[in-house]
Amino acid sequence: RLRSMDANEKIIYGYIKEAGTKGIWQKDLKIKSGIHQKQVLASLKALEKRKIIKTVKSIKNSIKRVYMLYELAPSDEVTGGTFYQDNELDVEFIEILSTAIYRKILKESMPENEEQLLPSNYPYYPTVSYLSNFLNNSDLFRSGVSLDNDDVQGLLDRLVYDGKIEKRLRTSTLGSSGDDEDDAWMYKAVNNNKSETTLTSTPCGQCPIFKMCNSSGEVNSSTCEYFSKWLEF
Repeated sequence: RLRSMDANEKIIYGYIKEAGTKGIWQKDLKIKSGIHQKQVLASLKALEKRKIIKTVKSIKNSIKRVYMLYELAPSDEVTGGTFYQDNELDVEFIEILSTAIYRKILKESMPENEEQLLPSNYPYYPTVSYLSNFLNNSDLFRSGVSLDNDDVQGLLDRLVYDGKIEKRLRTSTLGSSGDDEDDAWMYKAVNNNKSETTLTSTPCGQCPIFKMCNSSGEVNSSTCEYFSKWLEF
């Protein structure tokens, strides 16, 4: 590869290679190399024509382009990451993914049938790794797009901020819904079916299984430890 380059092209190539996946601006190439602007442009054009380098748009400045080696994939710092398309934040894509995550968490936050109860130390709520696998195996993605745990964590933080889900510290790393032992947190759907009345200040108003509560059932106010503690308070 280097044998086909002249002296200026070798210098320009060296700085572009050094920049890695972040790329380098044309202006920075001129300053670092000390080569005249016209010669820099000629070298860039020649290297690009031979597919040794390529130009990539940066989200930091859509007018300017950065140069990097042809075989490299630009970093998220340049492209904006998974949630950007054509240098624009893909709001619709984010909403689709957020909705899918919320529905998955909601489904796994409820007992399979009304006769079951989830204990307070239930260890099987979804984790980041579990939800990453769920999304990456779905049909929600553009071609060639996948999410890593950091991407999913950002979506989860957004749902927590919106009050749709809550974080719970895992009580055990064994048998959890996530495959990654580094998943310290699980995510549970928040019960938002609350009326703006005095009832919301009681445990009943915030209970996720309130509809299952009745005087003759397994769930009832006379045996509810949370209701008893609230009355004592």
